[in-house]
Amino acid sequence: MAVTSRFPPVVVGVDGSDPATAAARVATAEARRRLLPVHLVRTLAEPLPGLPAPPGPPDRAAARRAALDELGDLRESLLREYPGGQVTTALADG
Repeated sequence: MAVTSRFPPVVVGVDGSDPATAAARVATAEARRRLLPVHLVRTLAEPLPGLPAPPGPPDRAAARRAALDELGDLRESLLREYPGGQVTTALADG
């Protein structure tokens, strides 16, 4: 059976942590059961004026590259669990 785009994808927020990876695996299992695509979403924290910068690489470009690498690795891992499935990613500032 083919994945259908008739319905919206199963969307899961991830942050590189083990619990987020587990949530992505559960979401992928549900998407596979329903023959739906999966959409992984990650945000990069914006520093707030007067507060310390969020943890991670101090260089914004390096943080973005690291987050994209993590998303890509997770996507590849999930595609092995969902052969023929669709797993897309998005990285947003927020």
